[in-house]
Amino acid sequence: MLVAEGEYWGEIESCKPYEKDGDLSLPVRFLVTHKYCGETAQEITPFEATVWLKMFGPSEPYTDQKLDALGYNDVSSDPKFMNSAVKLVCSHYRNKSGVECENWDLAEWGTRPEPSVDALNRADAKRRARKRSMGEPIAKPPPLEPAPEPSPEPAQAGGAPAESPTGDGIPF
Repeated sequence: MLVAEGEYWGEIESCKPYEKDGDLSLPVRFLVTHKYCGETAQEITPFEATVWLKMFGPSEPYTDQKLDALGYNDVSSDPKFMNSAVKLVCSHYRNKSGVECENWDLAEWGTRPEPSVDALNRADAKRRARKRSMGEPIAKPPPLEPAPEPSPEPAQAGGAPAESPTGDGIPF
């Protein structure tokens, strides 16, 4: 059974680095003890939830901000956090098989910067290579849109054109 979507309060229990295909993630396990109802946190039966922090790809800038918000010691082999109790958010999504799943994340961790063009290009290239290796068709990018038409010259104060149509400097 899924936990209801919403905001919760939890304390870090553990964090053990996880590597798959050369990509490192930090799964941070929390003991969730309270659920927010508006501004009030109500005590609930404790349960565990995991926030997966990916240390690769387009999510890197977000992960850096989240780790900073947790007070991470920057030692992946022995991760420690200064801010061990934080607000969490639970949302639901459907996985590739159509099964509804929980997604846990930090509720307050800073701004969400735009990923760099390089990070987006690397992620796209990795996805295309994976699809190519599986024999799947690769979608072509949409055609570029034509540049917008230049706007007319701005009018002077009083609504007169910037230059008279006759070229004598006298407006109509």
